[in-house]
Amino acid sequence: MKSILLIISILIPAIVIGQKTTKINKYSVGIEIDVGHSFPNFDKEQEQWKGIFYPAGGINVLFVNRINQKWITDLGVGITGYALTNQGSVDNYVLDFASPTISSGVSYNFLNRHGQENFIKLTSGFQLGYRGTFIDEFEDYTVRIEGKNKLYQFIRPEIGIRRYFKQRMKGSRYKMAYEFGTYFRYNLNTLGTATIEENDFEVTLKPRGNIIGGYFKILLPAGKKRIRLKPQKEKELPPIIYNPRYLK
Repeated sequence: MKSILLIISILIPAIVIGQKTTKINKYSVGIEIDVGHSFPNFDKEQEQWKGIFYPAGGINVLFVNRINQKWITDLGVGITGYALTNQGSVDNYVLDFASPTISSGVSYNFLNRHGQENFIKLTSGFQLGYRGTFIDEFEDYTVRIEGKNKLYQFIRPEIGIRRYFKQRMKGSRYKMAYEFGTYFRYNLNTLGTATIEENDFEVTLKPRGNIIGGYFKILLPAGKKRIRLKPQKEKELPPIIYNPRYLK
């Protein structure tokens, strides 16, 4: 009997702790840094010019609204840039471009355990484009750049992890959080064209601007509204069947 009472006294606090909810802020401000790589797109197969290194990335400020346990929305403003390095027979030419970006996203959290949430997210938005023509002239070649779109529209699926710091911000009742994950940005239109003319040779680069990469984000609590998060229930273990012969 004493053994049974001891087991019950241990299990009851554990059950209470397991059902404990966490209060977090409803609104927050995020700072996000993206790093990724884009892809070359020449109009024909050739060996004279090649896309060798196409880094891309950006920085965004996000305004985040936690709707409930599962859903979060955000609105972001920032800047995205490209540095598309192309190698020719006599030189390397970098087609660089950066402009402001506006986006909005919605994420669905499918796991909440031990201060960590896994989520999937879909973001859509647009980047300020370029309309016009200009020419870069060099000793051995010429590059003619043309743009026709005022806006570059995109969609961006993401998958990531969100974690909360154990310590609260100094002078605040709320906890900071951070996120990291991967994304693929798909542009609905191209960035323009860059035609390289070299002696009797000509090739046109048509970069679409798609990006695959990763991001890191810091979320700072804002406002006083709070919501409750309930940890995901652990799977129940099957009942233990005791053999009466071993209870004597």
